[in-house]
Amino acid sequence: MPASSPLPPWFWYGVAIIGLATMAAIGWAIWRMVQDTQRGLVRTGQAAAEFAGQIRSALQETFGLAPRINIDGRTHVEGSVPTLELVVLRRTVTRTVQWTSTRLGSTKRISATATFTIRAGLDLQTPVEVDVDSNSRAATAHFPTPKVLAVQVDAVHPASEESGWWNRIRPEERTQVQAELQESAVRDVLQAGLLEEAEVEIRSLLQRSLSSKPSAGQLTCLFETRRVPPKP
Repeated sequence: MPASSPLPPWFWYGVAIIGLATMAAIGWAIWRMVQDTQRGLVRTGQAAAEFAGQIRSALQETFGLAPRINIDGRTHVEGSVPTLELVVLRRTVTRTVQWTSTRLGSTKRISATATFTIRAGLDLQTPVEVDVDSNSRAATAHFPTPKVLAVQVDAVHPASEESGWWNRIRPEERTQVQAELQESAVRDVLQAGLLEEAEVEIRSLLQRSLSSKPSAGQLTCLFETRRVPPKP
């Protein structure tokens, strides 16, 4: 058989050039991919920080709060407690109590009416926190559970009192009747959903403030009894 002729040198030069060109193209594609990924991460981080800033601004404008901002589990902005209490709702109620006590067949009676203003809102022992997820562009604002902050006695109307023959009304019993009036007023407004109304009011006011800003995400409000802050 005739011996195969060796390939000309230009063939190997061509193979080498094609190989180098292929490697360069692959390297360029990888570099572009890395650059695009980095730019995407930067844009995502910037969008998350911008959204977090909008939420912080809305909380400051609406409630005077300075929340702690966490982005992807890391503290982005430290919070503070400019006020210890935030009153959200007020309710004025009037209640009447009929109180009697009988001893040895002698009955004493007190009929009293009082008007109260009940304030409900947030007890702010620690800053409100906002968690932002840069991937989903979703944020969660963590508030303490609303509670009754104060009960103010606006008026106590003249009481009708009747002592028994040997069962006289004592001063501490008048105090007890007033306490029962206050307990009745608070119990009734709680049963009517005062604290739930406070949650709705907070969400509504915050969303209304955010709607005026070019928001880039979705905000959820949670009301919790206690929350451990993440490590910076």
